[in-house]
Amino acid sequence: MIRSRGIYEFKPEDVYRFAQSYNHHKRGSELVFQYCPFCNGGSSRDKGTFSISLKTGQYECKRGSCEAKGNMLTLAQAFGFSLDRITDEYLRPTKVYRRFQKKEIETTEASKSYLQSRGISEQIISKYSITSKDDGKVIVFPFFDETGELTFIKYRNINPEKGQSKEWTERDCKPILFGMNQHDPKNRTMILTEGQIDSLSVAEAGFSNAFSVPLGKNGFTWVSHCWNWMNQNFDKLIVFGDYENGEISLLKQIKKFFNGQILQVREIDYRNCKDANEILQKYGTDAIKDCIENAIPEPNKYIINLKDVKRQNLKDRPKFKSGFRMLDSVTGGFYMGQLIIVTGECGLGKSTLVSQWSIEALNSGYNVFAYSGELPNHVYLDWVEQQMAGMRNVITTTDDTGCSIYEVKSEIRDKISDWYDKHYYLYDYSDIENKDKSLLEVVEESIIQFECKVIIIDNLMTAISDDLQADMYRMQSKFVRDLALLVRKYDVCIFLVAHPKKKSSFSQEFSNDDVSGSSNITNLAHLVLSYATPTKEQAQMYGCPRRLILSKNRMNGRVKPAGIPMYFQEPSKRVSDIKGDFTRDYSWKDSDDDFEQLTTADIEELPWQI
Repeated sequence: MIRSRGIYEFKPEDVYRFAQSYNHHKRGSELVFQYCPFCNGGSSRDKGTFSISLKTGQYECKRGSCEAKGNMLTLAQAFGFSLDRITDEYLRPTKVYRRFQKKEIETTEASKSYLQSRGISEQIISKYSITSKDDGKVIVFPFFDETGELTFIKYRNINPEKGQSKEWTERDCKPILFGMNQHDPKNRTMILTEGQIDSLSVAEAGFSNAFSVPLGKNGFTWVSHCWNWMNQNFDKLIVFGDYENGEISLLKQIKKFFNGQILQVREIDYRNCKDANEILQKYGTDAIKDCIENAIPEPNKYIINLKDVKRQNLKDRPKFKSGFRMLDSVTGGFYMGQLIIVTGECGLGKSTLVSQWSIEALNSGYNVFAYSGELPNHVYLDWVEQQMAGMRNVITTTDDTGCSIYEVKSEIRDKISDWYDKHYYLYDYSDIENKDKSLLEVVEESIIQFECKVIIIDNLMTAISDDLQADMYRMQSKFVRDLALLVRKYDVCIFLVAHPKKKSSFSQEFSNDDVSGSSNITNLAHLVLSYATPTKEQAQMYGCPRRLILSKNRMNGRVKPAGIPMYFQEPSKRVSDIKGDFTRDYSWKDSDDDFEQLTTADIEELPWQI
């Protein structure tokens, strides 16, 4: 919802307070009234025609002869309902303020002497009609409205004795901004200070439209009398409040009431001073000019100046290679800070592919966390260890049905497990019925507590069903959006396996829209990879059982829509982009280890995988 600043800031509790006088019930994000308070209904059939949104305060009667519409302001006006002190006074002015006789106000020697000692010239003192009373002991600040009528008077005791007030105001005066009668209509920027001498200091530096509040930083009753004038005459407001305890006074409150651009004086330009007058006295008018001319928007945690963005050379970004030369030549490798979607038809080998990439990450020195929604932990362990070992270190046996069984050699298994110990972590299903954390929470903890930089989520459907029980498309979008936020927040690389939509013919070319579920899945991704069957031409030319399609590459824009020929070896569960080459060594293997060398003829390639 886009909120327009106004005299009133909506609060849901105001709806509930109004509804106390009527029969009502809550329905979703609105309160529904038994009868409309405007028309009171026409018959029993007209029940429930009136409702107020708890999100916006907008109300409506759906009865054709009524059709009352509006917001909390019009509702308060219509029924005399109280919202808050400022809004009530704006909507229904009831207080009778004191009226002063029209007469010329002459400056005095005492007011001149005091203000000149504070750096204010006689010209500015006369322009703003500053005077004094009580033999010059009290300075008098007259507040004139935009028509030149005196409506408010404030006093300042120059040397208050113990027990005396430093400042006070005339009783029953209408609070307005100081300096309104000096408004320059050609200048649509206003400068707001807390104290009157501060606004005079800004005027001393040559700036028009310098105003100050009548009742200090916490007194905003003036808004009900000045809101229209302020928002009609100015597009920009520079807050030059008192700087204390790391905060600028007036800034937080004025944001509720001003519709235009709001700027603030930079902390550095205060020069360790409290306010505009102290800056003027110590550093002169040029320092005041720096404050105004260098004013900036309030820092926003969601917005950054492009110049402030830290440059990163892509060559220096942390990454690891996929192990497939043609893919790496296009992508440059898998970078930290990427969300990578891996999709493909069921049974083609998506899980095998991403687990192999997790080993490449491990081999490059990155800790890994993996969630497998389909494989039990012990099956995942056997699978990934076979990939780590390679066929040279796998023993093939046959069970009583004649089915081949592959096991990593026992003397190698310990060496491999020592290599990945405390570097490769797996989501634990052992106590899944009593889990008290979502998968996303566990993923974030693996990043923070176990320093995992590469995350495998296999797959989206099981992750959602484990995590969130609700509308599937909406939950998919939220889950993937949260993964994208983790990628940015912690500069990690996340692989998410997602199933494709069902097709009548698998010969169609893959597009990002073919991923099952919400379109946000691929919209939020940096890379989209699809593991697919080869085209007829590729199958004839390369004899490959698979191809790897790169359909989205946010890092450099290069894609590979035709796909890269891929091959699979069952005993090692390895995938390769070079036919017959599954002999990659990982760093668990010592350089002087002497393992049996296999020939291409010894290598069995099968075109299937889960």
